[in-house]
Amino acid sequence: MKPFGIFYSVEGCTCSLCRSRGYRKNNAYDRSLRVSKHRARQQAKREIRSAVFSIDN
Repeated sequence: MKPFGIFYSVEGCTCSLCRSRGYRKNNAYDRSLRVSKHRARQQAKREIRSAVFSIDN
């Protein structure tokens, strides 16, 4: 198993599996983008939850 947070780059491999897992950095999301993407999703969930809560009350 590879350690958490470390993404290896393999030159020449453009298959969707390697790209989605971040093995090829220029073709996939790097770590900082992953983090911000995760935060953006969390923020969206919070906004939806608060909107639904305000509708219910």
